[in-house]
Amino acid sequence: MTRRRMNANRHTQNSLLLTILLAVSVSLAHGEGIEIYAKNPAYWQYDGKPVVLLGGTDDEALFHWAGDMELLCTQLDRLVDCGGNYVRCTMSVRQGDNAIYPVREQPYVRLDDGKYDLDQWNSEFWRRLRVFLEQCKQRDVVVQIELWATHDLVHLKSSTPGVWPTHPLNPKNNVNYGFHPETVFPHQPRGEMNDAFYQTIPDLKHDRIVLKYQQAFIDKILSYALKFHNVLYCVDNEQRPQHPYQWGHYWAKYVQSRAAEQGKAVYVSEMHRDFTTPKDKSLSRTQRMVGGKFASLFNYPHIYRFLELSETSTRFSDYDELWLNIEAIRAYTAKSPRPMTNIKAYGGGDKSTFRERRPTIHRFCELVCAGRSAVRFHRPVRAGENGMGLNAAAQACLKAVRHFCDLIEPWRCTPNLDLLHDREENEAYMLANPGVAYGILMTGSYGDGQVRLDTREHPGAYVLTWINLETGRALKAKTLRVTDDVRIRMPAQGSKYGWLAALARKG
Repeated sequence: MTRRRMNANRHTQNSLLLTILLAVSVSLAHGEGIEIYAKNPAYWQYDGKPVVLLGGTDDEALFHWAGDMELLCTQLDRLVDCGGNYVRCTMSVRQGDNAIYPVREQPYVRLDDGKYDLDQWNSEFWRRLRVFLEQCKQRDVVVQIELWATHDLVHLKSSTPGVWPTHPLNPKNNVNYGFHPETVFPHQPRGEMNDAFYQTIPDLKHDRIVLKYQQAFIDKILSYALKFHNVLYCVDNEQRPQHPYQWGHYWAKYVQSRAAEQGKAVYVSEMHRDFTTPKDKSLSRTQRMVGGKFASLFNYPHIYRFLELSETSTRFSDYDELWLNIEAIRAYTAKSPRPMTNIKAYGGGDKSTFRERRPTIHRFCELVCAGRSAVRFHRPVRAGENGMGLNAAAQACLKAVRHFCDLIEPWRCTPNLDLLHDREENEAYMLANPGVAYGILMTGSYGDGQVRLDTREHPGAYVLTWINLETGRALKAKTLRVTDDVRIRMPAQGSKYGWLAALARKG
């Protein structure tokens, strides 16, 4: 019986994979919207053209801003004007951090007795999602949707409106189901992480009652999102280590299956939060970066077709340590290359106590130089902490990085420090397509501000452009004739956040 069940499961998985692959072929034939770049699967293409996704927004559940169209359109236009094309959309219902933002709606109708009816949708919640997706599509902005807003679901004693004590899916807040033994939800839960919510799927406790409503919520999201070609999907926001990895696998396959039924291919990832494994110095660097909870992401390329890595290397490292961590991840995934995204680059907010602004800007640019396909500044939590959002400094950085990408075309390059000589620790980082283009971040925080680029194999005429990370503006380009090497010397002044240098072959 066990062998028969295993064979049946394998048949189901193979059938799902075949269906998804067929959908991929249909999608690629159309060449519409966001897809994995055919010539370099570490990057994306949009409408058939390779692209790097760059972003920064002032809220994580930006679709709620469709409750104030002037606010939403101003934010999206500001993003596009500085070269951005990438936003985050958590399906969160908890109260936002800033009082000026529109009040967040709930997805369900609230009855006169204060409870929710999960069989009745709140039309305003879903209108906002539709309008938001429409506005992003009009501007060719890619939306990364996080289906389950973990911070809404796990905090059992929070007083924030919309978090689990007042959440519609909590049995005490709806008229559709109750506690154990009717469902998996205990009357007196242990711990703080609402473990029961993540046990409903067939591979675990298979709570058919609650799962039906969980599926209905995802189906409702997809009824809007699948109409658009500019959407990426992430199962959770910071899924906790104590929650089962099967949860993410189930929903990733569920979304892919629903899309395949419509002849579409979609790209799904998961965002894990594991604060223990990356800090365990008894493990190798590779084990720290791709082990622990992260293994259920990295080891399943047929389920997770891109890698959302905001919660891995960048939380525990800066500068050279970050570079080495990313290199370990790249080496581990070399046989199954996929786009790697960072929907959250932490720190640098106007009142940040988490990380200062200059290293945050450096980290953003370093991620691009390390081959990330998408990077976005995290929102300014609690009136300015934890993220830059789309403040003036973020806008200047986005403008600078977009110009940088236009000049060097990162999808044609690979991360490369071997060709940089006289480089001091934490001083410079580079993407290179030797003989064609070299893109260098000079931090200005370490070293003497100059490095030597090895061009022995590729002499000739190159155009050097310096881009100011503080203002977003470029200096006048200069033509250089190089032989064995060329000294790259950072401008002596003009930017407190460092510089980007683009060296591209002339003609």
